[in-house]
Amino acid sequence: AGALFASETQLVMYGGTTGDSDGLSMPSERQVLRYQLPEGGKEQGKWDLFDLPTGLHRYVSNGASVNVMEEKMGFVFSGLRGKNWSETRHMSRPAYNPTTLSNRLLTLDLSTSARWLNETIPSSIPLRYDARMVWVPRGKKGSLVVIGGVINGVEWRELNAVKGTVTEEDVEESEPTVEGFMTEVAVYDVEAKKWYMQKTNGVAPPALSQHCAVTVNAGELSNIYVLGGRRGLQTTDAFNPNVYVLTLPSFTWALVKEGTPDYARISHTC
Repeated sequence: AGALFASETQLVMYGGTTGDSDGLSMPSERQVLRYQLPEGGKEQGKWDLFDLPTGLHRYVSNGASVNVMEEKMGFVFSGLRGKNWSETRHMSRPAYNPTTLSNRLLTLDLSTSARWLNETIPSSIPLRYDARMVWVPRGKKGSLVVIGGVINGVEWRELNAVKGTVTEEDVEESEPTVEGFMTEVAVYDVEAKKWYMQKTNGVAPPALSQHCAVTVNAGELSNIYVLGGRRGLQTTDAFNPNVYVLTLPSFTWALVKEGTPDYARISHTC
């Protein structure tokens, strides 16, 4: 899974994995796809490939991303990458497996042409993949809130099992960390460029990955709605049918809808 960012005049695609075929003509490691409308919007737009800045690669998948139209910005948090930032492909040969957690926060500025900022996530913020991230209007340029995600989960284990490195101890080690992603969320102040961990109140959802999250702002409050997802550590993990809300600034969880099985799903958007 990659990310799609938009402004009034352009779309930018970043990350994700391509098919595992040596016969395909792949973009270079530093090229991403963009769609641009000309000034005035009277002519048809066009697709092109444009270069990422030095030190930034397109080989990141399953990161938490958010598009912020109000600020003409986009963000990608963590996710999976190949060893040594090498090429990755979907369900591929071991050499192309995205099995390493990315320690990067990528910022895309779409106010003029596409400009990127590549920052290292501090060690105090747990890396993960299949999390969800939202933007809330708190602070001069708002804040990012990262909810859920997984490490050593189903997808990672299926990819990495080729090397025989996955054990039950890996799973047991991951469980308390994954549960904690719902009771303590990562927050990033965009203006100050500062991260911190924020404990939540109320009855938190179970550990979730591959869920969806969306923000509804009402005056001084920001309500982050979360639907679906699963723990993601075992293939037998049940899908979540319930809807939860995390209310800011108190960071209080509430269960607002007990869903039926047909509500349960993963890898969707809100």
